[in-house]
Amino acid sequence: MSRASLLALGGTGADAERWVRGARRRARHDGRDLVIDDVLDEIRGLQRARTADEAYRYAVHEAGHALVLVVEEPGALVSASIRQTGDTQGGVLADRRDRRPVTRREIATRLRMLLAGRVAEEVVFGDVSTGAGGDASSDLAQATMLAAAALNAYGLEDGVDGLLWRGLPTPDTLPVTLSWRPDMAAQVSAMLADGYAEARDLIHRHRGGLEAIARLLVERETVGGKEIESLFRSEGLLTR
Repeated sequence: MSRASLLALGGTGADAERWVRGARRRARHDGRDLVIDDVLDEIRGLQRARTADEAYRYAVHEAGHALVLVVEEPGALVSASIRQTGDTQGGVLADRRDRRPVTRREIATRLRMLLAGRVAEEVVFGDVSTGAGGDASSDLAQATMLAAAALNAYGLEDGVDGLLWRGLPTPDTLPVTLSWRPDMAAQVSAMLADGYAEARDLIHRHRGGLEAIARLLVERETVGGKEIESLFRSEGLLTR
């Protein structure tokens, strides 16, 4: 996969048209032929300059997510990136279209993956940033929603009232529900705590691999999942 393709992952057809038009304008303005760097600059858009420390922290965070996928869901990782967009400082893409039906084990894996970015920062820097929190699209929000869904809608865990369907949680309803049901909130919190502890153990065991991914992200900005898995195999970074 080309560098432009990797950077463009997650974009729409309309985004692609806009990037190409912008790249052509750049070339015309400079009186030269279009080159691939024009396209790359358009995909990146306007970005705030990062310090080296900031870039490495973002890379460690995304490497944490990628590591869990590489170790626990081989073949699922599509890409990892620290490319800035209007809303994020990076992210990972996973493809689970051909995966098995979701089980308790799969829920536990996804919780570890969602929490692993924060864990990676804690392990490497001894402190965490706000990168895992924020709005309903944040790592922490998604992990909380997933744990609540497993309890209240998926029938994968017995909730505090036993095996009972209460409906899928939404970003609007879940905070209110948890505030009114401290018993349910405690159970969701316990699931997140377990996932966090398990992710910490995994990252400690594979810290060399984590830092290898982070260095590659700083160097390349976006890296394909197959290349990251190949890196692990070729350098023997998967430890038991």
